[in-house]
Amino acid sequence: MKIFYLLFLVNPARDWSHDSDAGKSIDSRPWWKRIYWCLCAAYTMRGVGWNYQIHIIPHHPALHGLSRSKFCVYALQNLFFNLLLADLVQIILQEAPFLRNFNSELHGANDSIGSLPYLQRVVCVATWFLGGYAGIRFYYFTVALVCVGLGVSDPQNWPEAFGSWKEAYSVRNFWGKTWHQFIRRVSSDRRRKLAEMIGVAPKSLIAASIQIYVAFFVSALMHSLGDYMVGRDYVGISFRFFCLQPFAITFEELVKITALRLGLKNKLSKPSTLPARGSTSANASATVKRVVGYMWVVWWFTTTAPFLIDPAMQAGFHRELIFPRSPIRSVVNVLFSE
Repeated sequence: MKIFYLLFLVNPARDWSHDSDAGKSIDSRPWWKRIYWCLCAAYTMRGVGWNYQIHIIPHHPALHGLSRSKFCVYALQNLFFNLLLADLVQIILQEAPFLRNFNSELHGANDSIGSLPYLQRVVCVATWFLGGYAGIRFYYFTVALVCVGLGVSDPQNWPEAFGSWKEAYSVRNFWGKTWHQFIRRVSSDRRRKLAEMIGVAPKSLIAASIQIYVAFFVSALMHSLGDYMVGRDYVGISFRFFCLQPFAITFEELVKITALRLGLKNKLSKPSTLPARGSTSANASATVKRVVGYMWVVWWFTTTAPFLIDPAMQAGFHRELIFPRSPIRSVVNVLFSE
């Protein structure tokens, strides 16, 4: 897919440039710098520092203006935090009473987390996503620490991998602002290209719908290839989950359109500018709407996540060790051993 993208959808040497290029063509550079430029251009996930940088890059005030040494300390802190978070996820998946014998001969070989009581299902889905969150951030800051520490890249080239969880009050926001955007650029170029081929107006509702469905279709294909980590027989298990996500976004857009036609105003993301007396009720209304949004997002993922999680748990993925030795278990054993 990467080769197809670079050969047929873009012309990197003509269209792409980095902030450090200073208007110079890559043809004037030594051969080894040209190779380095091409590798960076091809494998920079979000295009940070390039003219094709995605427009949604998480902003973290603590990262602004950090020196190289302070960034390395920041990266080490995140490595430690995400190591502990991933370890905690491993412990919950292995030791939680309602998951300990999941998909075993004792409990049933074809269980679904959808059969769990709702609160237990919420814990299972949240834990699973937190595992992905911690793992991605752990490896991200590992690479960042090495690259910045060796002077290969600058701290500003390594913004946060994930956005704020506060923004996840809609499925659109969860995927578009909170979750990582590492494949957004690739999927965005494909969906725009398809809309152009069909001849749809770029900013029309139809074009927006096509782009959303194509983006998640591309994401589904890429994640399906990643399913090989679970096992050869499980390639494609995540396809259905990712293909369902744009339907939730479509539903949210229909709700917004209906609300606008009924004369309701969307104040979810805009603080009130009314006088003090009216401001309290307006902000309370916005808070209620966000709470309802969070509840909707939780319901949606606890409903659709079994399509993603069930096959992995049936393969015993939740019983695999993330780390060969658990830091949390080691500390507990030291503190409470006789």
